[in-house]
This record gives sequence, structure tokens and C-alpha cells, in this order.
Amino acid sequence: MDTKLGSLKVPPASLPIFPVLFIMILAPVYYHFIIPFARKVTKSEMGITHLQRIGVGLLSVIAMAVAALVEIKRKRVASERGLLDSPNPLPVTFFWIAFQYLFLGSADLFTLAGILDYSNFSSPRRPQA
Repeated sequence: MDTKLGSLKVPPASLPIFPVLFIMILAPVYYHFIIPFARKVTKSEMGITHLQRIGVGLLSVIAMAVAALVEIKRKRVASERGLLDSPNPLPVTFFWIAFQYLFLGSADLFTLAGILDYSNFSSPRRPQA
């Protein structure tokens, strides 16, 4: 894929930074907007249960579907341009991969937040001295 961003050439090995960026962006949104909204809707202190938070992490299935669609697009572009076995980059921007990383990052966020909340909730309390 074409990894140029204007005059800057982005190294392909740095593309996995996208899930980390999306988690950094979505974590404050999750804790400051989604959880308070869920508390208002469900009228519960937790908002949504730990298992529901982990279940939302199944968005990784959507990420796999998006990855399949991106690969279909890449193969179609490669076959139309005659670049199937060429080592040259395809004329497709690398931002197409960002879509699947968006879903992977949000799935990680919900899953890890749910597991962390569950662990904190179900761990025994430390006795007071």
C-alpha cells in the first residue's frame, strides 16, 4: 500500500500504532460519556455489567469483516492495475487499514476495561488495620 502522507513516508512497521491511538482517544470518551450515559439509561450504578462490557469487545468480529473488505479492495486494485505479483506498492492509501484498527482498538478498550472492572469488583477487600 501507499504509505506516503504528503511528503512524509510512514514506515509500514509503525501502522500498529493505530489501535493504541484509538484506545488513547476512546478511553476518555468511554469513561466520561459512555459510562455516565449507560448509568442514566439503565438507572444502575454500574451502567452496564462487566460481562456486557466484555461482550461489546466482540467488535473484533467487525474488525475482521472490515479487514476482509479491505483485502478484497486491495486485490481488486492490484488485479486491475496488473500488480498482483509486483513488489511495488499499490496505489491505495494505508488509511484503509485504519478502519480495522479502529474496531480492534475499541474492542480492546471494552474488553480490557470490563476485565479490569470485574477483577477490581470481585477481588477480596483488604482488611483495615
